Amino acid sequence: MPMKKLLLFLLLSLVSIIVVGCMEMHSELTINKDRSADYTHIILVDPDVIPYLDENFLAETKNDYQEHGYQVSDYQEHDMIGFKASMHLNDIDNETIILTDENEKPQNYDLIVVKKGFLKNSYHIRSIYDYSDMKDLKDDPYVDMIFDAISFTFTLNLPTKAKNANTGNITNNGQTLEWDLFPGERNVVEADFELINTSNIILSILLALIIIAVIVILYMKKKTVK
Repeated sequence: MPMKKLLLFLLLSLVSIIVVGCMEMHSELTINKDRSADYTHIILVDPDVIPYLDENFLAETKNDYQEHGYQVSDYQEHDMIGFKASMHLNDIDNETIILTDENEKPQNYDLIVVKKGFLKNSYHIRSIYDYSDMKDLKDDPYVDMIFDAISFTFTLNLPTKAKNANTGNITNNGQTLEWDLFPGERNVVEADFELINTSNIILSILLALIIIAVIVILYMKKKTVK
């Protein structure tokens, strides 16, 4: 993710940024009832911060997302400017999102792990935003002020109630979960949920009805012969 790169640019203009600057990054994963999914990242920067950043920062960050298969478009909200990166998955049972963290030694994380069953599938979501290498920077009071001006969140929208999650910010009857992500920490997002395999259940019911019908027919034939 682009957080580390941005913070380095912010630190280069520490005093000015503290006075005028802030940044937001919101990641959101929506799982739909048909097992499709939409994954979006919104990155917003205060326009007053732009002059202090590397002139290619936004363009390079956009390219990073595009290289990972995202559709990228300019985005504006709350007088802040930036971009929105979106990805659509047709079937989470057969497609996996790979989340890549930008650092000297990139590490990939499977965001959705599926355990398939006949009547239902179990899903485990695990996403890691590791900014622990910034921990030493938090000892600087000026850097702390910058961190306080940055808002990073991860939101998960589910079609059913989550079974487990490592966040207390849960709304919408357990179907909407949100995590706050913190600089200087290894942020781990985890949640579990299940989806019923409706087609398999219907198939089982039809098969059972056919078996019952065959048994009844055989019984009636046997009774008629007697």
